[in-house]
Amino acid sequence: MGSSTPFLATTVRDHPSVSIEASQVLEQDRSVVDVARLTTALIQKFEELTMIHQFTEQLRIDVERVAVCRELIGPLSHCINAMTLAIELYPDASVGYLPEVIQTGEARSAAWLVHVANEAQRLRDESLAIMNQPFIPGDDTRRVVVVPLCRGEYRAGRMIAIGNNAAEEFGTIEAELMRSTAMMLAVHLVNQRQYIKLQQTLDGTLVAFVSALDAKDRYTCGHSSRVAELSVALGRDLNMSAAECEVLRKAALLHDIGKIGIEDSVLRKPGELTFEEFEIIKRHPVIGYEILKTIGPFESLLPGVLHHHEAWDGTGYPHRLVGEAIPRIAQIIAVADSFDAMTSDRPYRDGMPLDRVLAIFKRGTGVQWAPDVASLLVKQIDTMFTMVKTNRI
Repeated sequence: MGSSTPFLATTVRDHPSVSIEASQVLEQDRSVVDVARLTTALIQKFEELTMIHQFTEQLRIDVERVAVCRELIGPLSHCINAMTLAIELYPDASVGYLPEVIQTGEARSAAWLVHVANEAQRLRDESLAIMNQPFIPGDDTRRVVVVPLCRGEYRAGRMIAIGNNAAEEFGTIEAELMRSTAMMLAVHLVNQRQYIKLQQTLDGTLVAFVSALDAKDRYTCGHSSRVAELSVALGRDLNMSAAECEVLRKAALLHDIGKIGIEDSVLRKPGELTFEEFEIIKRHPVIGYEILKTIGPFESLLPGVLHHHEAWDGTGYPHRLVGEAIPRIAQIIAVADSFDAMTSDRPYRDGMPLDRVLAIFKRGTGVQWAPDVASLLVKQIDTMFTMVKTNRI
């Protein structure tokens, strides 16, 4: 055994081909290791891209930002070896946002997470911070990665990963995954904020329209708001979704906006209208349609505005639509509009008693109004009357 080693050394030294073969074996071993590392990196990247793709497919601008973050943080936590993974969302008074901290894993107080993130960013003096040793006096924390959620000048919040000192250090894989995910989330949050601001502007425009109509026609002041409330109550009981009810509400608020274009002498006439005057009044759905059709986000409201005076039997206006050809929101607004008009006082008449209104709706079900909508009003007429009466006080 003692002589075997010198013999092998001599053999290898005396035969260069053997030395080359050994070197090739070592090189192959290195290649295997490199391929294994590359494969692991590719698998991690694939998991990252898959997670991001699945998340982006689910993004919806109308889903509240906290719910969006809850949907994201679960899948992301499976890709990052962290004890606690959190998303801190900053307040934004311009859109009514409050501060929020969404987290998964080992539960921590929001105040502690914010403190650790603040210290990590302060010590690193940069937005993205990676700390792999204790850095807070009196606290043995832990490995930390902090990644900002920002787009341009707007800072929506930050992503925080907390690891145990006994675990592997956070490195570029975790940081890059968090960075790419944070970038995608930040873009969505900025777009969502802009969407909310646009909605606020549109809601302000809608309120301005209704206020202008109320100021023009003092006899029906408050009518649009009551019709909107009645319409939504009917819509909910007819199993309309929350989004559909919101469209219905806005369409009902603006259903009479075309009356802005009707002459004051006709619109404010205290007595009953002549045939010619009524023909002028009948133009208001088309006028309303023409006013609103140039406002893109109001497109979904147009059917309710244009067709709320159509009749189920085809005798209505402006297009004499019959039955199911009448848009659903217009069917509902027509019932709510008629009910409020009948029960409201006018300068030339008092509001009708409830038993007379009930009789008119029973006769008009399936003739003037959509059968299911009118039948629902009849069943709930006491509740509906209380609703409009309360809003007139």
